[in-house]
Amino acid sequence: MNRVTIQDLYEQLKEPLLLDLLSDMPAEPILVQAPDVHRPGMALMGFAENFLSHRIQVFGESETAFLSNLDEDEQRAAVERVLSLEPPVIFVAMDKTVPKAVMDLIRELKFPLIRTPLTAVEFMSELSHHLEKAFSPKTEVHGTLVDVYGVGLLFTGRSGIGKSECALDLIERGHRLVADDIV
Repeated sequence: MNRVTIQDLYEQLKEPLLLDLLSDMPAEPILVQAPDVHRPGMALMGFAENFLSHRIQVFGESETAFLSNLDEDEQRAAVERVLSLEPPVIFVAMDKTVPKAVMDLIRELKFPLIRTPLTAVEFMSELSHHLEKAFSPKTEVHGTLVDVYGVGLLFTGRSGIGKSECALDLIERGHRLVADDIV
């Protein structure tokens, strides 16, 4: 599995997704263990029976509205329930204000909290797409890749058998070289 950290995510997405770091980012890398993104509505209320731990959490309009209807002790307890499920980070959508009791808890625990002006649905879609690419398996192959009528042809084999020569013949006929040597 590819190594993805919250620190890397923040650096890569802070400009395109307009991210605003609300708490200090821990110095040690925080690994993202799964490409899933969740909203913790039920977990905030105390029901976490089928909740998958170690997932990125997004507080949208519903979650922030729920928290704003609680007193400070209840806000703290609700967020502690979510944090007990060990998410690597919490994102707050729609530039929603984070209650003081929650901010105090986040700072006390040195937990990363990041805000975005995007709606929860837009943000989760963009973040999920980014995580899908980041967690996708990758491999390198020694060979030559040519685009022939929109179909990739990968020539592989031992050195000196004519992979590049085959590709050159196709290129002379108007097809496109994609990669040579390492694909």
